[in-house]
Amino acid sequence: MAKSSIHLQTAKGGTILHNARENYSKSVVFIDEKNELWNDSKTAFKMFRDELEIRSEAYTQRTKQKLQKNTSTMISGVVNLEQHHTLEDMEKIKDYLEEEFDTKVIQMSVHRDEGKLINKENEDLKLVSGKDFFLNRKDNELYFDSKFTKKINMEKWKIEKNYHGHFEMLGIDSNGNSLRKKMNIYKLSQLQDFTAETLKMERGNNNVEVLKEN
Repeated sequence: MAKSSIHLQTAKGGTILHNARENYSKSVVFIDEKNELWNDSKTAFKMFRDELEIRSEAYTQRTKQKLQKNTSTMISGVVNLEQHHTLEDMEKIKDYLEEEFDTKVIQMSVHRDEGKLINKENEDLKLVSGKDFFLNRKDNELYFDSKFTKKINMEKWKIEKNYHGHFEMLGIDSNGNSLRKKMNIYKLSQLQDFTAETLKMERGNNNVEVLKEN
């Protein structure tokens, strides 16, 4: 049984496209369940640009300075989910993030197409999607190699899905302040509590990582 966990970090390039499954990802290997998406990349990027302009202007009006170049303007959140969870479940966490940190969520997604293969005879032997095995989209079969020469006999393996969700949000509040200043250990621990309660999952460990500024 997966434990509840939400992790926040500075967004990486290509994240919005990856969440929307609009670019190729070798970690995507399972095709039997559908993902869910709120805002494709075009919509998310427009919302981000519009909101960033408003918040940057607010910062300039208040400080008479332009937003610092090293400010993290977008933050990614990854949350553990179970098979039954949907975007509707994530909506409550979205509202919490926006209210508690004065941010704006621009994209959400639920992924059901990544995970592991566990050997039926030796459960310590685990293969990770995109690293140890790959999907050949021509025949929809799984292979040990990315050149698709060594097909996997699925009778010897069982699937362990990595059900998870993504949030993409502004990295500055409505006044142009970095969210990092708000994301202290206490606030992040409260976020972990709320996430576990909302998703009705067992709370993960108490280790909380404070967001680092790039």
